[in-house]
Amino acid sequence: MDLEIITRKPQGKARSTPILFVHGMSFAAWGFEEYFAPYFNAQGFETHSVSLRYHGGSGDNSKVRWVPISAYVKDIKQAIDQIGQPPILIGHSMGGLLSQIVARDQEVAALVTLASVPPAGFLPTILRLAMKHPLLMLKCNLTANLRPFLKNPDVTPDMFFAGGMPKAEKMRFYDMLCDESFRSFIDMLFPRSGIGKHGKPVLVMGAQGDPAVSANMVRATAKKHGVKAVIYPDAGHCVMLDKNREKYAAHVLKWLRENGF
Repeated sequence: MDLEIITRKPQGKARSTPILFVHGMSFAAWGFEEYFAPYFNAQGFETHSVSLRYHGGSGDNSKVRWVPISAYVKDIKQAIDQIGQPPILIGHSMGGLLSQIVARDQEVAALVTLASVPPAGFLPTILRLAMKHPLLMLKCNLTANLRPFLKNPDVTPDMFFAGGMPKAEKMRFYDMLCDESFRSFIDMLFPRSGIGKHGKPVLVMGAQGDPAVSANMVRATAKKHGVKAVIYPDAGHCVMLDKNREKYAAHVLKWLRENGF
């Protein structure tokens, strides 16, 4: 695939290990390029923000509907090959699950997950959403299309961009969301085996009131890796865009320094 990978080279001496940011459902590289990539780049990291196939600048979004999770995993591995060394993987939501799969399969320097879909799958989230928005979820399943849910101005902004974000900013980010693969949505309902055995440093972060990935789901992910989850009470699902994003980025940076990066 001809993937969009936005690279930032630090001014002056670079840290020895680069960062690869992996976005979640309906996002693209822009989700990390807004704040996190510039922040870590200013701290001396070479950063790379990938847009998975048919997201952002990585091809025609109208082709995304039947892309399997395995294809997205290949995209991340391709990005790592282009970087040329094992990076620190920082993945959000679906990108967090993809990053865990990649870390299971090949060498990475470290892994950071932000409000990640857990290895056990996110069926509990779907059941909650089906109870809260039954007609929307029924329409998505009958049409095999996530767009009725992901591009609903009355539902999507509050689901993705909670955490005290101003309404104007919520809607700006909402307008940037794209369609997502229904096949990948189905793939993520089911458990993934073998995750948590790569032996590299892992940081698992989430939000107490996240309507997409609950705190208990974040804790389940952390348990798989043998670490304690970091749960922020004031964050929304998209911690890298949240009003307190600098606090969360600083937490990741402190953890990276503690682990020798």
